[in-house]
Amino acid sequence: FIALENSQAVEGWKLIREPEPLILDKSIFIPDFALTRDQRRIYVEILGFWTPSYRERKVQKLQQLWERGDIVLAIPEEAREAFASIAQSFPITWYANQLSATELIKLLRNRYDDVAERLALIDVDAVRQRVQSEGFLPERVCYELLHAYRRSELLQAAQLVSGQGVSFAAGIGLYQDNWMEQLRNSFVLLIESLAVPSLADLLHDARAQWPSLIDCEDATIEAILSLWPEVRVRRTSIFEATVEIVKDEEEQPYVVNDEEPAAIVPAKKSLREKRPTPKKRVVKEAAQNDLWS
Repeated sequence: FIALENSQAVEGWKLIREPEPLILDKSIFIPDFALTRDQRRIYVEILGFWTPSYRERKVQKLQQLWERGDIVLAIPEEAREAFASIAQSFPITWYANQLSATELIKLLRNRYDDVAERLALIDVDAVRQRVQSEGFLPERVCYELLHAYRRSELLQAAQLVSGQGVSFAAGIGLYQDNWMEQLRNSFVLLIESLAVPSLADLLHDARAQWPSLIDCEDATIEAILSLWPEVRVRRTSIFEATVEIVKDEEEQPYVVNDEEPAAIVPAKKSLREKRPTPKKRVVKEAAQNDLWS
């Protein structure tokens, strides 16, 4: 689960080890761990295939808790029959050999989906005002601001706040339309002044010139560049790329690594050297009597 959390694939859930005990009539029940997100707290119990007395005690305690609605069970496939009596009372993720964190997150999504409630919490006017004020909010900031945990949720939320001079682009974030147009013009001037810069140099200079881009990942800035048809990123290898301005689709500069561009060549004209057409060799047909002379 920790590896999954580091990959930002847990949809906002945080793992709590050794959570507080749950009070029963004459005893307590201590779940293996809890998962929390916003104000929601879900307890997870991993049931093993142990002795009959162990299973009986577990089942008796769980039967007192099924009405809570905040307990999820993880049960090995070979123990299906042993825990059949409570299988309909709890959401269960079945596993073989090892519990899958991905399957657990999927179960939580299907059972406790609250995207409609979270979308209703969005203060559309406040979000628009913040975008108008700051000009640009990276996508990672938008997730928290719009109460979204998955890309599909973020797209839904972005539709609510888009408009009145505010737009959203996947991989980029929310931005003020005038801010983006000013950024576009400034980028074009910067690229032209650097005379076909490498992508790495352009990213460095862009962060130095525009504070709003300082914390942006390289992929985000490159996604912004892709919005503008006159800006082209040309990759010469996995690690190297250059950026150029294409003003005319008919005339595109050819760039090799970080060197100066080659001469502009019309795109529709062939660069092949015209070769002379070889003359056909004419063989004079011999007369029949010459063959036997």
